[in-house]
Amino acid sequence: SCKSTHGFQLLDRLLGSAMVVVFVFIPSLVRTTFGLFACVFVDTPTTEPYCAAAVGRFWIFDMDQQCFQGYHARWAFGLGVPLLVVLCLVPPVAIAAFTLHNRSALNTPT
Repeated sequence: SCKSTHGFQLLDRLLGSAMVVVFVFIPSLVRTTFGLFACVFVDTPTTEPYCAAAVGRFWIFDMDQQCFQGYHARWAFGLGVPLLVVLCLVPPVAIAAFTLHNRSALNTPT
């Protein structure tokens, strides 16, 4: 009986620590993931005698790559969308499930 209680306390502490780590790192991970979609407008079409060297939207991480063209589209949709789903949906759902599962123990003294 004593062993199972001790193991349960260890599991609770590990899960609590994991939640703290997730909340510390999530903002920077989400910011970086949103950066996969970040594009800026460069130049506008112009008339003679001027010449616009690069017209359009370009990816902020690689200004030689047009937005959502070539490998930027693969990075944005292949990595960015799944990461946003994982980073923005999984932690809140996991925390809600953990809280609902342990709601009977919320009012008991430890």
